[in-house]
Amino acid sequence: MHRIVLLCSLAFPLSLAAEDKLWDVFSNPPQQARPMVWWHWMGCNISKEGITKDLESMKSAGIGGATIFNLTSSVQADEAPLKNTLWPENHYRGAAWWKLLKHAAQEADRLGLNLGMHNCVGYSATGGPWITPEKSMKVVVWTKVAVNGGALFEQKLSQPETKMNFYRDIGVVAVPSENDSPREKVLDLSASMNAVGDLKWDAPAGAWTVYRFGYTTTGADCHPGPEGVTALECDKLSAEYSKFHFEQVLNPLKEHLGPLLGKSFQHLTLDSYEAGNLNWTEGFREEFMRRQGYDPVLWLPTLDKRTIGNADLTERFTWDLKATVSSMFVENNFRQGKAMMNAMGVKMYLEPYAGPFNTTDAATVPDLTMGEFWLRGNGDIRQDIVGPSQAAGINVIGAEAFTAKPHVAKFSETPAQFKACGDGAWASGVNQLFLHHWVHQPFADNIKPGMGMGWWGTHFGRNQTWYEPGKAWMAYLGRSQALLQRGEPVSDYLAVDQVTQLGANRADMISSSDLVAGAKTEGGLIILPSGRKYAFLLLPNSTRMLPSTARKLKELVSAGAVIAGPRAISSPSLQNFPQADGEVAAIAGELWGEMGKGKVFGSAAEALAALRIGPDFSVKSGQQAPRFVHRRDAGTDIYFLSNVSEVPIAFTGFFRVRGKIPELWDAEQATLSAATNWSISDIHTEVELKLEANTSVFIVFRKATEENASAPLVEKLPAPPPLALDGPWHVDFGHGRMLKLPKLVSWTTSVENAVKYFSGTAIYSKEFEVSDFRSQMTLNLGEVKEMARVIINGKDCGVAWHAPFRVEVGQALKLGRNTAEIQVTNTWANRLIGDEFEIPDVNYTQQVISPNFMNKEGSLLPVGRMMVEFPEWLIKGTPRPSKRQTFSTWNYFTKDSPLMEAGLLGPVFLSGEN
Repeated sequence: MHRIVLLCSLAFPLSLAAEDKLWDVFSNPPQQARPMVWWHWMGCNISKEGITKDLESMKSAGIGGATIFNLTSSVQADEAPLKNTLWPENHYRGAAWWKLLKHAAQEADRLGLNLGMHNCVGYSATGGPWITPEKSMKVVVWTKVAVNGGALFEQKLSQPETKMNFYRDIGVVAVPSENDSPREKVLDLSASMNAVGDLKWDAPAGAWTVYRFGYTTTGADCHPGPEGVTALECDKLSAEYSKFHFEQVLNPLKEHLGPLLGKSFQHLTLDSYEAGNLNWTEGFREEFMRRQGYDPVLWLPTLDKRTIGNADLTERFTWDLKATVSSMFVENNFRQGKAMMNAMGVKMYLEPYAGPFNTTDAATVPDLTMGEFWLRGNGDIRQDIVGPSQAAGINVIGAEAFTAKPHVAKFSETPAQFKACGDGAWASGVNQLFLHHWVHQPFADNIKPGMGMGWWGTHFGRNQTWYEPGKAWMAYLGRSQALLQRGEPVSDYLAVDQVTQLGANRADMISSSDLVAGAKTEGGLIILPSGRKYAFLLLPNSTRMLPSTARKLKELVSAGAVIAGPRAISSPSLQNFPQADGEVAAIAGELWGEMGKGKVFGSAAEALAALRIGPDFSVKSGQQAPRFVHRRDAGTDIYFLSNVSEVPIAFTGFFRVRGKIPELWDAEQATLSAATNWSISDIHTEVELKLEANTSVFIVFRKATEENASAPLVEKLPAPPPLALDGPWHVDFGHGRMLKLPKLVSWTTSVENAVKYFSGTAIYSKEFEVSDFRSQMTLNLGEVKEMARVIINGKDCGVAWHAPFRVEVGQALKLGRNTAEIQVTNTWANRLIGDEFEIPDVNYTQQVISPNFMNKEGSLLPVGRMMVEFPEWLIKGTPRPSKRQTFSTWNYFTKDSPLMEAGLLGPVFLSGEN
């Protein structure tokens, strides 16, 4: 083992790496690597001028594009719209609406943005005004009657529940009234009932329950839709009706957008599924029989919580029913929808979860798969979304990012709060964030914060107080995603129908049906049609397996594959029962008979050890590990490490890479530096690292080392002593309002209301003397509420947007007298609270209490007040009748709401390093 020690950190400016393609992508991220936004159009409240300003502000902020969602004008518990609007002509799909959509596409084309929209109104799921009850989602319904046998039974069977005047019969089934009735005693009486429901049946002796089964619409609608729109969800199980839906979406887009469709208008989105259950459609009985090999109708009494045969048989039917619904949903709705979109040059973005379908199957369908994470969480993304997407070769995986509840994000949130969960999402495997939300602002520029998405956050957009300094955070997102989209993720093994935990060895995931359809073995590796390769298969933690899966495993193992997991003993299905159980058990006997001979293992840990696959990344025992993800781009290995804690961590990182020099790429500062202490062993590269609280780094391995190579030792000179920048500070709040602060304090301590309730950016300035400095000098700002841009001697040195609030200023300093300007920005919260002391000029409801939001003790949390209608002064453009400075469609605050500390709190000092 040889050790290379660098006692200096070489940070290269952007210009020194101009010929470096990877550096160029990092320093100037391509459009597809930049964060996207969900752009909510609230009801009819849309303006051409606002569209242009919104899109221009996105471009300026470093956003890559936007997805339009047309929602109700006030998203909250009952989804009730506002009572009025300034733009009544902009109703959904009216002539004015189409002109606005085309204008948005034209502006996106001019600006080079990726524009798209949700495929229907609201944010769930697939439907529209064109869907009639016949074409809508359907569910099995029934009535039942007790019958004493041994005599002729003649009676009209009442029609089951019927919604929207739509109902169709499935059949009539008689089952012995006692539970656990043998399947052979369940009778199909469908032929004995006439068209109006009259049943004539010579009932055998005994107690019977007679069911009349049919199906009706679920009545589920796309929600929360804009005013005046009734939009039923389409039938996801029907190929015909799903096709009809997507035709109604795509054909008008082509008509109104013309060549912009597929150019600037690039995608359609399906948000996470919230449309409820469905389990039947026209032709379902025949399709079930084709797929499963038996008639489902005789098993329908199990929907009434009855047991037929025994619990095992009933469970098997339930498994078959869910599997059939899932596969029909994925094939007829998702897969067909994607094909139709692609045929018109449009990509499908899909959140494939929360519905009556197998997420593992659905995640492989779209062009871009998406998960979601919420503000204040850890950012974890479901691995049954990420894993299958990676296995399918979907390189860019998105996430609805920073969605927030009203007590978390009430115009009080800042990028500092986004850092840990955003980094956590990347470490979970996503590499394209879609910020939730960037609400369309149709008003004049003085109406701020403006429109909101009801009580929901997070509040991004051009009206945010920190929109300008927030561009530094946006740049961090873009640079990071530029690297995270390179190459492909490193995964050691493939899990079948099983979610694995994020650990030192990562796994992709595949459904058993996709495994059967496409996996093969070459050179002992499992290879998928996407080209992804794995050392072994991890089987689900179950003793049940379909015969087709068992046969595939036998084929793979015979060709040299390695598998790990419990031995299967039966099938989960009623298909070909009980012969299928025997086939599964026989194949399992052959495979697990090889246990211990290098092909079959009991667990992933056993397989990893036997195959000598070490951790992809780990730290020394007892040390706190950062979150990580690893990608490989040809001969370059890219590791992302993030310290998501509130304290610094020092650790020795072991990277499963050899023969390459580790480089440290800082996505916040856009710098590249050499690692200061690293060594290579026979199995990994060892790097000594320290990450400050809430910081991250990319470790990039790309340049080969020479045997026994070393770097010259550089003497580290003593650093100059820290220089405190104490008061007085001059603070400019704008509009002629200046303060001289002898010491740094929160603005909220001021007796002057204009300062106490100030929201926005105030400029701190002072002069200071420097008698000694080195090339690396850091201005430490101490505590900042909330963000600070540092300008030294007129040179912009950057923005500190999270703790520790530090900015490198060495290149701007000079010996002698220097000037410091620190532009500090807080949130909207204090000004919104201050306005509560002014005369009301907006009509809000009473405080809303929702059962959706509780504290840890289980008490309901107030979530604010909804604006009832736009005020007359706003509609007519006349002066406001009060001295309020803000306007928002959702009011989170009262006079009693606590103020948030604001301003530069310090202590501020200058420190140097050689």
